[in-house]
Amino acid sequence: MTPQSGTPDQGPLWLCLSGGNALGAYQAGFYEVLHAKGLTPAQITGASIGAINGALIAGNPPDRQIPALKEFWEIARQVTPATLMPGMGYLSEKRMSVVQTLLAGRPGLFIPSMPGLWSIMPGVPQDQRLFDRRPLCQTLERLIDFGRLNSGEIGFRLTAVDAETGEVVAFDTARDRIDPNHILASSAFPIVYEPIEIDGRLLFDPGLSENHPLPSMFDIPVPPGTRCLSVDLYAPEGARPATLEDVIGRAENLIFACQTERSLNTLRPRIESSGARLLHITYSGAETGLKAFDYSTSSLARRWKEGAVDAERAVEALRDLPSEPGIHRLRHMEEAAQG
Repeated sequence: MTPQSGTPDQGPLWLCLSGGNALGAYQAGFYEVLHAKGLTPAQITGASIGAINGALIAGNPPDRQIPALKEFWEIARQVTPATLMPGMGYLSEKRMSVVQTLLAGRPGLFIPSMPGLWSIMPGVPQDQRLFDRRPLCQTLERLIDFGRLNSGEIGFRLTAVDAETGEVVAFDTARDRIDPNHILASSAFPIVYEPIEIDGRLLFDPGLSENHPLPSMFDIPVPPGTRCLSVDLYAPEGARPATLEDVIGRAENLIFACQTERSLNTLRPRIESSGARLLHITYSGAETGLKAFDYSTSSLARRWKEGAVDAERAVEALRDLPSEPGIHRLRHMEEAAQG
């Protein structure tokens, strides 16, 4: 199928992917539909899991992009006792998955660090993390062709935050050579994972200040007629919390979604003056507290499917966007995803 990344009547397609850890399976399902329809992004900007998904796409030829995404998320997938005993219920599987992840990590992605949490005790060697991500580094090296990633065939940009200054730092294949350390830096959420030093700067996950890297995406020149798909994993709206678990889930959403809302309000004049049209897609599927650590089989499969459903809606909305530049929104529809 002929790519539609930059035809004159449509303009180039840019893709912006937010952070969200295990929620990133939604982005993978979303991209699978874009790929099937021949919608190849000319530029990808990612943060945290968005940087990982983006690198898997930009760092593979078209026929390997979806297999690479599927293999990564198969490595991430977690079989729980509740998976093997369906009678325990869907919520039990999700909650057990979170507990398993926090206790044992995810082989192939991250494993418990030693001494880890024990380093707070007197006389124990100091540690900077709860989990060791050497397995993730090996997985990235195996699934991503970094020569291709840095070739510029698909522009690729990722972000991190400077642990000392708080500045958001962008790395771009147009000027930097990106390697696994850059991706580890973009996904180095503090306490959980260790910070990464690059060029003398100690870097953390940008989710601390810019979980959805829209400002960094618009830091570079925007070609005329650019269409931007902004795939965000946290929604500001949600039901009133009734339990502690609900409170944790709503707090997680608000921490990250409010960052994005501020960014969109600030960026609106820049987007309009650039001539770009941005479609902001927000995932808000049924989740439990600490959902970013829920790698259960059923949750990953459901997020992937819901991403695919929302991508179909996004492609249709993309065709119908007004010719005037600006920001347009598409909210996740739970009932549509379950259909």
